[in-house]
Amino acid sequence: MKTDVETLLRGHMVAETQRIEPPAGLEQDVMAAIESAASGRPQPHGIVQQLAWSAAIVALVVGVAGSAAWLRFHKSTPPVGRPPVALTVTPSAFGAPSPEATVAASASPAPTSSPSATSRASATPSVEPSVSPTATPFNPGYTVPDAAAGSAIGYYAPGGYPILANQQVTGGQGFTTWTWNGSRWIEVLRGSGSPYVSGTMVYDPAIGMTVVIGGTSGSTGVSGWNGSAWVALAALPGGIQGQPYLAFDQGRNQLLLLDSSAAGATTWTFDGKAWKKINTAAAPQEDWGGGFAYDPRNGTTILFGGGYMGSPYGATWEWNGNTWTQLHPASSPPAGFAVMAFDAATQQMILLAENGTAWTWANRNWSRLASAVTPPFGAYAGLVYDASIQGLFLWEGGTGYEQGSQTWTYAGGVWVRRS
Repeated sequence: MKTDVETLLRGHMVAETQRIEPPAGLEQDVMAAIESAASGRPQPHGIVQQLAWSAAIVALVVGVAGSAAWLRFHKSTPPVGRPPVALTVTPSAFGAPSPEATVAASASPAPTSSPSATSRASATPSVEPSVSPTATPFNPGYTVPDAAAGSAIGYYAPGGYPILANQQVTGGQGFTTWTWNGSRWIEVLRGSGSPYVSGTMVYDPAIGMTVVIGGTSGSTGVSGWNGSAWVALAALPGGIQGQPYLAFDQGRNQLLLLDSSAAGATTWTFDGKAWKKINTAAAPQEDWGGGFAYDPRNGTTILFGGGYMGSPYGATWEWNGNTWTQLHPASSPPAGFAVMAFDAATQQMILLAENGTAWTWANRNWSRLASAVTPPFGAYAGLVYDASIQGLFLWEGGTGYEQGSQTWTYAGGVWVRRS
């Protein structure tokens, strides 16, 4: 009888693995085989042994049925994939640019001589098609900083972390300061001790602090983050008149400030003790929201894009320590708002344009960077180099005006959303 039942079970298992169906007739077939065998031959065992043998047969039947159900589930149920990266596009302030061909990125930049200065009106930047990724929900699981007026992102090198000063609209909290701990934002300061800022924020290694400029026109206030508090620095003579752009000029070991307004543009340098005004024949005036960063490869500071009163700008300007020169690269990002930072890990100047395309600056020319995922451009955006990840750190507005924000990193040529 044992041999007959084993043969029957083996046959059912083979059929089961082939069709992955429930063995509906297995139990009846096994019991019938047992009864047939019992009626046709004498039983050498007692009642206890027979009961044990029957129990083993029933357990085997249940096991086969359970195995078939497991196989059937995993055959019919596809594996669950990773959720898509959340992308939320902030509407462009100037509208989508018209399309034009892109240029491949240069891997080996080399400095060249500066062309002569020309007027902003002569710039003829090329443009790129607008990017519109599908919006999907992204919930970091905690309250993120609001991207509101008076926001700026920077990096505090001694602590090895990005730092943010903003105006927290959610809950009416007012001015706040946040630090990034590698996985989320932590609010470290709230109230009058946190500044209302404007423009860009930059770390000044000469004084060991991250520096911001006051956020209202005419303000003379300059503050520095020392790791635990914002402290007052030397006031800016006359105060700011327009958009303040900050960068640290490593070659000259000084802070560079461009104050761009409709009335003109003023250039300042700061040696850690006092501000010095530099008069120039030409400068990028009435420019708001452009990308601004120092390029250590050739010792210059670059400004791209921005706009004023609904008019997008697509000009590229260069500061060589003495004068501003408007450049005319063969290829350019689309005109409009932009953020920019130098990636020390890859030795590339990276720019994120208003239409969500990424670019690199080398050999006095702009080249489009190919990427499977690129962040959309959000309000009050800021891009800085984060030494702790050997890459760039982006913070910007989220889905609505002054409601939340989103955080991205760029390392190894890949953009990843963090919050």
